[in-house]
Amino acid sequence: MTTPDCYTCGKEAEFDDLPPRERVAHDRHWRVAHALDTAVPGWLVLLPRRHVAAVHDLTPAEASALGGWQVRLSRALRGVTGCAKTYVVQFAEAEGFAHVHFHIVPRMADL
Repeated sequence: MTTPDCYTCGKEAEFDDLPPRERVAHDRHWRVAHALDTAVPGWLVLLPRRHVAAVHDLTPAEASALGGWQVRLSRALRGVTGCAKTYVVQFAEAEGFAHVHFHIVPRMADL
């Protein structure tokens, strides 16, 4: 299910035509994209592939896969960027962005 006024759902509707930065990795429940307009190299966004407005609305299958994605992406960022750790944050309040999404943000040792 997609919501017409949702930025993320609009991208999902165009999945096959998305540029590589919008589909870094994916499975049937989740899609990974590079974040736009950030000063932090490697900043990723993990998005459910159907419209979900709140974490409590994730299906059991989506919830089960979530932790695995967050850990794999954090490990990949450490391997690629050399970051000391990653921060995982979730906001879904901005108009047009009320679709649950998790930011996986690498934090370098010198920050």
